[in-house]
Amino acid sequence: MPHGCTPRRRVIKALAASAGLALAATTASGCTPPGVDEGEGENKAPTGPPGPPVSRPLAEFPAGVHITVMFGDHPVEVVRTTDGVVARSLLCTHWGCLVAWVPADERYACACHKGLFDAHGNVIAGPAIKPMLEVPARIEGDLVVVGAPR
Repeated sequence: MPHGCTPRRRVIKALAASAGLALAATTASGCTPPGVDEGEGENKAPTGPPGPPVSRPLAEFPAGVHITVMFGDHPVEVVRTTDGVVARSLLCTHWGCLVAWVPADERYACACHKGLFDAHGNVIAGPAIKPMLEVPARIEGDLVVVGAPR
């Protein structure tokens, strides 16, 4: 037997190599992470409502400050404006990676594939082709309600 390998070791090595090739092929074929829509082409937008509406005290949302709340298992950013509140999913519409607000640049950036979105969630650059997803949100008395239709 060459190089001191037993037939069993050769079979195990061959199986491991086959499994690695299968994993690489699956990744290259564009399989999507959990909770992400197949979309069209490379665009993989997060899907559907991730959970029941969330209510938080209005006092937690100073005007103009970007505050992240969890809506189910999805991070959602809420910004209080003079007209109410605006909420956007912080999951990139390309692959569902986390998008972060960059105050110095006044835009959102996705670290996974260098996608950029403007202050309104519109695509500036990168592989995403759809804007950031808006999430229904409103002020109800002294609460901010995220995830409930108006």
